[in-house]
Amino acid sequence: MPNGNVLVMLWQRKSKEECLAAGRNPAAIPDGEIWDQLTIELAPDGKGGATIVWEWSLWDHLIQDYDEEKPG
Repeated sequence: MPNGNVLVMLWQRKSKEECLAAGRNPAAIPDGEIWDQLTIELAPDGKGGATIVWEWSLWDHLIQDYDEEKPG
């Protein structure tokens, strides 16, 4: 990016337990897991490392209508 930061797109595994706790329909977890899509912005620290300065996760924007007693 123009400011020297780097955007990284990645996947993050969500276990069956995490999915069920979030109200996911068990029939929609055929492999026992799902993969979240993330985009993060990293600011290099000049020493070979970096700090996450911004993050966006698809998981945070899912709306479930399977179980009224679960979040989402």
